[in-house]
Amino acid sequence: MSMATWLLACNQEKFDLDRYRQDGHNLSSWSVGRYLKELAAGDQFVMWVTGPHGGLVGRGRITGVPTQQSSALGEYWHQDPGTRWYAPLAMDEWLTQATHSSGLRSRLIW
Repeated sequence: MSMATWLLACNQEKFDLDRYRQDGHNLSSWSVGRYLKELAAGDQFVMWVTGPHGGLVGRGRITGVPTQQSSALGEYWHQDPGTRWYAPLAMDEWLTQATHSSGLRSRLIW
């Protein structure tokens, strides 16, 4: 079985990832809505933040299969997302600043 690479997106209007990280939290899972049966331990991902100051912010590995659970740390959600599917993960690298889509063509990230 070959490993896949996924794009995980964070909508800053729904979840405040910057404040979550600034407050010292370690990102250990992420909400996923599609491809639940295809996500597998060992798959790699890149994290993309939407919005005018967004872009590529990090990379890591999926560490297990998605499970359905209630969303934790409600103070970082702009509205309660309720129960969702979450994929366990490990962040391997955070970029010091977001790389916008225009910068991806001219710069080798990893």
